[in-house]
Amino acid sequence: MKYLFLGVLLSFSLITIAQDFNGIPTGNEKISSSNESFEQELLALVNKERAKRRRKPLTIKESLTSAARYHAMDMAVDNYFDHDSKDQRKNGSHKKVCSVFDRMNRFVKNGIFSRAENIAVGGKSPEQVMQDWMSSKGHRVNILDKETKYIGLAYVYVEGSEWGSYWVQSFGL
Repeated sequence: MKYLFLGVLLSFSLITIAQDFNGIPTGNEKISSSNESFEQELLALVNKERAKRRRKPLTIKESLTSAARYHAMDMAVDNYFDHDSKDQRKNGSHKKVCSVFDRMNRFVKNGIFSRAENIAVGGKSPEQVMQDWMSSKGHRVNILDKETKYIGLAYVYVEGSEWGSYWVQSFGL
């Protein structure tokens, strides 16, 4: 896949991992972005694509961003690439701990409903990741969905992790 770029070295701020990523999240976890300007660029690119097709712009929701950042960091810490949340076992295999919607719904409250998620790893820039997502039918459908109103975005870079860069878009109604 285009998303996999092993050995990517970026000089963005690194996140200190001081929290446990085992089991199902509570929904109260707060993960910092490795580069908030990347997340803002990604929002602008999403809304540019939506505008081309006369779709309303998406609005950032903190709860969806928390869900996206948690998942990005969880994938980095436990060395996997999947929509479902997983824990790494001592033998290196992975165990599913919850589905994408079970995880997202722990973060999403106040009348917002989880809708979809896009993930990518290894991407060097918001433009590259967005181009890859728009080239994929399923990802493009999520970005352009007429009913979606809200988005949460994550960019997490963890040096020494399998793919380095982890990108997540969480969509909601």
